[in-house]
Amino acid sequence: MRTEPESRPRTRPARLLGGLLATLLGSGCAHALAADDPPAARVDSGSLRLDLASRGARVVRWEACHPGCGEASSRRALFGGPQDPPPLEAFVPGVAGLDALAYDVRVEEGDGAVVVTLVSEPFEGEVRLEQTYRIPKRGHGGRLTVRINGEGAAAFASAHSLAVRLRPGAAFRPLPGPGVAGSLERLRFVHETGAGFERLERSEDGSALLDAGRWVGFRNRFWALMVRADENAQVALEDDALTIVFPPGDARALDVRFFSGPLRFDTLRAEDPVLSGVLFQELWFWMRWLTLGLLFLWEGLSRLVTVAGVAIVLTSLAVKILMLPLTTVATRWQRDVNEKQSLLLPRIREIKSSSKGEERHRRILELHERSGIHPMFALKSLLGVAIQVPVFFAAYHMLGENFDLNGVAFLWIRDLAMPDRLATLPFHVPFFGNGLNVLPFLMTGVTLLSSWAVDDPSLSPELRARQRRNLYLMAAAFFVLFYTFPAGMVLYWTTNNVLHFIKEGVSGRLSARRVPAA
Repeated sequence: MRTEPESRPRTRPARLLGGLLATLLGSGCAHALAADDPPAARVDSGSLRLDLASRGARVVRWEACHPGCGEASSRRALFGGPQDPPPLEAFVPGVAGLDALAYDVRVEEGDGAVVVTLVSEPFEGEVRLEQTYRIPKRGHGGRLTVRINGEGAAAFASAHSLAVRLRPGAAFRPLPGPGVAGSLERLRFVHETGAGFERLERSEDGSALLDAGRWVGFRNRFWALMVRADENAQVALEDDALTIVFPPGDARALDVRFFSGPLRFDTLRAEDPVLSGVLFQELWFWMRWLTLGLLFLWEGLSRLVTVAGVAIVLTSLAVKILMLPLTTVATRWQRDVNEKQSLLLPRIREIKSSSKGEERHRRILELHERSGIHPMFALKSLLGVAIQVPVFFAAYHMLGENFDLNGVAFLWIRDLAMPDRLATLPFHVPFFGNGLNVLPFLMTGVTLLSSWAVDDPSLSPELRARQRRNLYLMAAAFFVLFYTFPAGMVLYWTTNNVLHFIKEGVSGRLSARRVPAA
């Protein structure tokens, strides 16, 4: 833990001039003026770095790191910088000029945390505003306590609310990405409900009730800043700023717990078990648990092999093995459907060529009835696809929002959380962007090879040609869909396609051996 006091305190005339300019020009200018001042206190807990200004008691810089800010391989998030509004600030609604007040700063460092106390100069008589940041030496959490002190504090507290505002800085806002995967790069305001976490939307009346002990805040793909208070409040979302207003009363203190760190299950759970619900919070509960199951599987394999890309390949293999009983049944049903369709197709073609309208429909139904085949029997073949769809979406979210893949390289891939981008094109292609991504071509090539090489003996030549054409169209659709996906996800699906090709090739040879020679 490192703290640095202010090196050259400002004189009172300079503070008064700064306060006058801030009052005349507005709060936005006050933030800009604060950026030119040296911080009154600089706190470095190893995981969090905060710069606090003596004017307005504002945080002029807020940075989070994982695993530690002093490590070369550490990943960092800038929640707010010198040119941004404070990412977390306390204020009194309806009382102007508080951001221009000068604060005395006191820094105390103990065994477990550093405590920064900022006490304002008097306003509205002898009332003073005291703000205290308590930041532990470990973890990504802390506390902000706001107190109203001085003569007349009780009367002031009973007449005024206390509020906390959260605003993400420019560096925290993700840049929009191309294609379908661009939806991952979003800034979301979320809040805790009785059923977990939900996205916080702007309401018509501008505010909603936040129950005591519930978390609320904002997040991007990999990081979050969340706060929690132990009393009821009103929460409002306006212009990408989240305001939490606590009603006036006899209490002259407000205690807010905060978390600013990575969206890692272990890190979130260490701060508060409830807070881990932020991870994959937009999924249905059963889909979320499936996604968490894949995450725990990947984490276990990554600890075993220590290479993230290899762990993705092994995860795809493990999922393939775990799903083998279901896919075996689905494959058997598919071949049963293929055989019956091959048997009926010539007769159906004959009926269609010799009849029309109601008669054609009646004859086809009679054909199914004589053959003992239900007209909806073909839907049985969709089981194999239905089984894989939930796993596909779970893998997409697990690999797309996996913090431990952020910035991790593998082979030629510089970042498994982004498209592999072997080169940058000199032009921009709508939907695809300007990156030359190799993995989608490799994935599509494996799919086309599998479609061409795998031959199902249960199909008639006509159905075999139709199935192969459908597989080619599906390969093209997946290429478009996956082109902008994170490289980790494309690597997972490419491995899945390779394993499917090997499995179908082996099963095809075994089937050919069982077919007697003519």
